[in-house]
Amino acid sequence: MALYDLEQGPTEATIIKQAKLSKTPIPDRILNKPKLLQGLELYLEAFYELNSDRNNGMSMGKIPFTAIKQYADEYEFEGEQRECLFYFIRAIDNAIVKRLNETSKQDAKPSKPRKSVGKGRR
Repeated sequence: MALYDLEQGPTEATIIKQAKLSKTPIPDRILNKPKLLQGLELYLEAFYELNSDRNNGMSMGKIPFTAIKQYADEYEFEGEQRECLFYFIRAIDNAIVKRLNETSKQDAKPSKPRKSVGKGRR
């Protein structure tokens, strides 16, 4: 297992080890992470692989259908497994894009203009 994933940052094991060494609490996002049902790791790994195929312009684009199809063909997903691949990739992708768009809208809210403290002298 790598200590650092270039796309995701430090691995979970590294973060836990650092927290123990520094006697700080393990982050909540690790302690309360969701549990995947057995077999779903396959689709999550596919999402991580396909994540780099999305179009990035002024806003984050969705993973293209053609990228998912090519992945399914390359790894010989067939039948129900292929349908699940498309379903899960789209579901994860939609949730990620929605969350990032909400975050960017909050970041883009204009700040209140500052009130001037006093008039300058001439």
